Amino acid sequence: MRFTTILNNLTRSIMEKYKNKKTGELYYRFESAINTTNDNDGQILILYVAVKDCGIPGSKKVFAREETEFFGKFVIQE
Repeated sequence: MRFTTILNNLTRSIMEKYKNKKTGELYYRFESAINTTNDNDGQILILYVAVKDCGIPGSKKVFAREETEFFGKFVIQE
C-alpha cells in the first residue's frame, strides 16, 4: 500500500480541530502514537495535520508532538 493511501485513510478518521496558541494556525488531531525509541520508549505522541493542507493532493504533512507539549501549545476548537 502506498504511503499516500495510508495517509488518506488516516485523515478520514479526523475527530478534533485544534488551534496553535502561538500562530493561530488550525490543525486536525487524528491519532495518538507510542514512541518506541530507546530514550523515549512508551512516550505518547499526538499526530496532527494542518487544516490548510487537507484537500490538497500530496501536500499533507503529518506532525508529531509529545502529548503534554501538544496540549500546552494547542487549544481545542468547538
